[in-house]
Amino acid sequence: MKTPFRFALGSLIALVTLTAHAAEFSETLAPEEFAAAGLDKLSPAELARLNELVKNQRSSEVAKAREDEAVKVRAALVTEKPNLLGRMKVMLTPGTEIDYETIETEIFGPFRGYEKGTVLRLANGQRWKVVDGNFWAPKKDENKPRKARVEPGVLGSFFIRIEDGGRPKVKFVGTFEP
Repeated sequence: MKTPFRFALGSLIALVTLTAHAAEFSETLAPEEFAAAGLDKLSPAELARLNELVKNQRSSEVAKAREDEAVKVRAALVTEKPNLLGRMKVMLTPGTEIDYETIETEIFGPFRGYEKGTVLRLANGQRWKVVDGNFWAPKKDENKPRKARVEPGVLGSFFIRIEDGGRPKVKFVGTFEP
């Protein structure tokens, strides 16, 4: 996709090109090309008219290309809607401070516990994979609703504090439809 900056740069190049072609068409030809095309037989008025037609045709082509490019940029800006993962990817420079929000929700479905590799599904549609930690609940508590709170840790890590179920370190792995 071309960004608006690239579009502006392309327009500038087209304008410079148009200015460079502003020289009379007949003057850009080598003498042998000029004669081979039979242009040496034209009157000065006919030659001036030919130069004007070529100039108008070039400027209309540049204008059309410019408009086509503007339409593409507008369409790309309107239709481009990055998904959740696309919105989460950000280029950061060293020293940038990041504020994460704590998410409060519940564990989706029955919950018996977790170990490294378990994917926890939350009622808000998020899925988090356990990176470190383990916990097992008694079978009788399997259907007990459990509140969950996703909390930011240090160095970009996250933890889920589960009501009566510990606080494993997790990483975001996507979403699902609850």
